[in-house]
Amino acid sequence: MKNPILGRAYTEEVGDYRGVSRVLVKKFRIYYQQIHNDIVIVAILFPGSKALATFSIPVKLVL
Repeated sequence: MKNPILGRAYTEEVGDYRGVSRVLVKKFRIYYQQIHNDIVIVAILFPGSKALATFSIPVKLVL
């Protein structure tokens, strides 16, 4: 599957977000954790930026 917008999901192995999942959407790095059935966005790294904007948004997954 080659989707130019959505990248592969990874789990960080080193750094501030060790153990947190990461997905690339366009050039944005989105760090998230799954807690039970909720996806919680931990941080977003904007393209070309080294500063992180951190916040939490609970998102319900409907499967």
